[in-house]
This record gives sequence, structure tokens and C-alpha cells, in this order.
Amino acid sequence: MSKWNLWIFAALILSSSHISLAPAGEGGLDAASTEALFKTQQLLRDPEQRNKVIGDSAEAQMVDAQVESLAGNPQYKEAIYSLSNEVFSDLVHTTDGNPEEMQKVLMRAKENPKGFYEGLNEKNKKALQELSNTIIHSPTTKSESGSPR
Repeated sequence: MSKWNLWIFAALILSSSHISLAPAGEGGLDAASTEALFKTQQLLRDPEQRNKVIGDSAEAQMVDAQVESLAGNPQYKEAIYSLSNEVFSDLVHTTDGNPEEMQKVLMRAKENPKGFYEGLNEKNKKALQELSNTIIHSPTTKSESGSPR
């Protein structure tokens, strides 16, 4: 497993969250976009809320199962969702909450995760590197042969 695989799943989390943002006005996020961002961030941070949404969506269940498999344990799963939350916030702000632009960015991320990674801010790059290294070197994410999943 590489950090790019981790990032692909993080992008999948975001793109399958059925995010619904109203377009922002000139100069930043409008009130509806700000509220939608807040609610989505709550969802990504709160496992109980997230599980309710996941329970209602076959696609979200599939993505959550992939994240769980990738993470190897609940702590890392929450760390992946937490990082997705940070990246999502940046994505909303850099696209001024424009849902079409956000979808374009996420589609490009699936096709070119390395390019998407390179576009992250330094804080999120560092967090992704640290999380990837932690997961890769964790005994709970290694196969019986000792190599990462």
C-alpha cells in the first residue's frame, strides 16, 4: 500500500459523502455553503453521525468498508476521516464552495492522486505522510508475510 492508495480512499470518502453545497457568492463562501461545510465537517468528525449516513447508503457503506480495511483499526480509520475533513475544508475554500469545481477536483484526484497530493497545503501533506507511514508500518496493517497490504 502506498500513500497514494490512502489518498485515493480519502478522495473517495469525500466524493461519496453526497455533499450538497450551494454555490458561493463573489469573495468567498455564502451562508448556505458555510453551513453545509460545517455540517459535513461534523459528519466526518463524528462517527455516530457518520454511521447513520453510512447505514442509509450502499455506496457509503462500500467506501467505509474500504477505509476500514485500509486503516486496519478504528483509530486509523478515524484519522483518515479526520484528515479528509481537513482536506475537504481546504477544497471548499479553494473552490469558493462551487460544487461543480469540487467534483472536478475530486475526479482528477481519483485519476491522478499524486497530482492532487502535490496540490495540498503543506500541513495536509505532512499529515498525510505521517498517517500513511503510521498505517504502513503498523502491525495491524501487515499481511502474514510482513509486507503492507
